Amino acid sequence: MTQTLDHIKMKARHFAILGLFIVLVAAFQLFRQGVATIQNTEAKRNENNVIHGAATTSSETKTALPPSNISSRSNNNKNNNESQQKQQQRVNVFDTVAEDAVAWSNTTVVGFKEARLWSGFRNQMIVFKMFTLHAIQKGYRQMLMETLPELDCYGSNEYIPFHVLWDIPHWNSYYPVLPRLVHYDPNLHGQFFDPEKRIYYKPGERNNTNSTNLGLFEIEPKGSNRGDVILFIAHGEYVEGKGPYVGEGNHRNPVDILLLKEAMRPHPRLQEIIDSKLRSLRDDDDGGGKTKPGVEFMALHARIEPDMQRHSKYCKPKKVLKLRDIFNWIEAKWPEPPAKHIFMPINRERLELDGSEAVVESLKQQNKEKEINWIAVDNLQALNHARDHGLWNGTARVFEFGAKAMAGTEYSHRPSTTGSMVNFFIAIDAKIFIGTEVSSWSHDLLATRFFRGNMENYKYLPDGLHHWTPPGTEDPPGFHC
Repeated sequence: MTQTLDHIKMKARHFAILGLFIVLVAAFQLFRQGVATIQNTEAKRNENNVIHGAATTSSETKTALPPSNISSRSNNNKNNNESQQKQQQRVNVFDTVAEDAVAWSNTTVVGFKEARLWSGFRNQMIVFKMFTLHAIQKGYRQMLMETLPELDCYGSNEYIPFHVLWDIPHWNSYYPVLPRLVHYDPNLHGQFFDPEKRIYYKPGERNNTNSTNLGLFEIEPKGSNRGDVILFIAHGEYVEGKGPYVGEGNHRNPVDILLLKEAMRPHPRLQEIIDSKLRSLRDDDDGGGKTKPGVEFMALHARIEPDMQRHSKYCKPKKVLKLRDIFNWIEAKWPEPPAKHIFMPINRERLELDGSEAVVESLKQQNKEKEINWIAVDNLQALNHARDHGLWNGTARVFEFGAKAMAGTEYSHRPSTTGSMVNFFIAIDAKIFIGTEVSSWSHDLLATRFFRGNMENYKYLPDGLHHWTPPGTEDPPGFHC
């Protein structure tokens, strides 16, 4: 009996030792798998950095990708950015700084001469595009964002920090094909620039700073004229296939095409607003549109607001000032609506300032009937009727977004430029686009659609509609007004 108990105890010890051994082996295998996963992840990250030209340290990458290597990016950066944002606390976008935008101390940086972007949204983007091409030509590897705030034109008329409008990590993922967009660093740039006053200092003028960036900071473009004027003149030559910025064969510069196709992407917070507006349109289609990934719509950019009326010297022979004429031409061109929805990116607020019933009544009471803008009055009535009753006898619904889309969002105090951005990035995917030669907004949308393969584009002129990108078009027409 004693021998039996001893035998049982011995077997129990053997099984315990064996079990412990099995556990240790399993733990060791898991450890090896974890190490391998980390190594593989690191290897893939390094491979992506090499393929995409991304820098892995704060030192400058020396080998630039040639224009022929400009291609579509993977979605890795986007997914990583989105997951990081979800993990971070949701703070007001105006209280944030851009990720991956720290200035490198050993790399050239350039500031825009005017330290601000004036005028309307797409005029600002023309200047920014030309500034980018200029920076690349001059060999600058970083651009200072604090010199590029965008005016909320016809809205608050205040300036909007560049990094709250655009997806900066996405842009910077194209370095070195594109210069990095970076934030102001007082230790690097304090001797040259004051971001609050938006003024530059001459070398040695501001000696109370400890700048370590001597010789690496420049202001461009050079010249006695205003910076935006210099770049607008260069743009007029560029779109005609002339000047130093054109691409091979006097076509569009590959960097310009890259900006239009994919590099310039709205800030994720603005993209959320764009996506929500498209969802609202899809949900309204056919009582829910639950299984539809999208909804077809045509976009009409009717540039008939009062400020365009007053620009009498700009492209006057190409102007159309009456909205009813444009509606009539569209319904004549397509006897049946080509889409159930008509998107109208228009500055309603600007139109209402001249054309609302309250304004008309006020001027009448003041015996100032001669000051009534009857064209604006009629255009606002036509717009309201189309919004309320649709086109093609109500079979196609007209909708607007614009500044009103910013209500209740963190951009609500800067509604005009942000509303124009929302309109622009929604209109890119329209089935049909109808615009005008007298607008930089229309021209930029046309070019963006062209390089994204959306070729059904029309322009309205005083004699009706014309195909804007007919078959065989090699480059989209440029803005000349």
